[in-house]
Amino acid sequence: MTTINQKKYIVKSPFTPIEVIIDNNTFEISSFSNSRGRQTGKSMYCINRSNEKHKMTFQTCQWFKLFCIGMVIFGLIVLLLPVILGRVHWDGIGAMMLCGFLFSLSGAFILFRKGKKMVFDLQKNEMKLTTTPTSKAMSLTLNSIIGFQMIESYENVSSSLNEYTIGKRKYYELNIVFDNTRRMNLIKMTSHEAAINITKSLVEFIQKPLWWVEINRT
Repeated sequence: MTTINQKKYIVKSPFTPIEVIIDNNTFEISSFSNSRGRQTGKSMYCINRSNEKHKMTFQTCQWFKLFCIGMVIFGLIVLLLPVILGRVHWDGIGAMMLCGFLFSLSGAFILFRKGKKMVFDLQKNEMKLTTTPTSKAMSLTLNSIIGFQMIESYENVSSSLNEYTIGKRKYYELNIVFDNTRRMNLIKMTSHEAAINITKSLVEFIQKPLWWVEINRT
């Protein structure tokens, strides 16, 4: 991956901070994961650039939104069909209606939880986060961003009941780093290609350095 001002660090522990230098000022940035969740498979986040070339939007992909909406609609159909047919009773039908309700609720929860939209505007020198059910609208200047951090590491993958460990999966976590060294997580995924594409687009658009941290546990 070739990007503007990229520097790679190899550390032996996620608790080891990295030391970066910006305009002759030294900062320490944590290498500990800033994300609480894990994403596997196809990337659910996309980068879109405006025709004016001065705006870039990082947001949840359309296919993922449609998938979640489809879950909600399917669950509602299962929930309301017995009502429409006039066959509401608990023996079998009631349980099916409960399953439909939980299916719709799951689709709505996933969409609200994973919904993101962030606009980077070079003309206004602004990074704007839109309001979502899990976060409030926020606006920051692009000058407050000192760089991006990519963490490359492994984490254990356990059984659903945590009875045993079935292996390890590599993940990539992209964070925005601000001038007070606080970090904001953008993505955490296992798709190398998707992580590279999103990172390269953002770094080249905003013209900020990238610190690539590889955690090589011993």
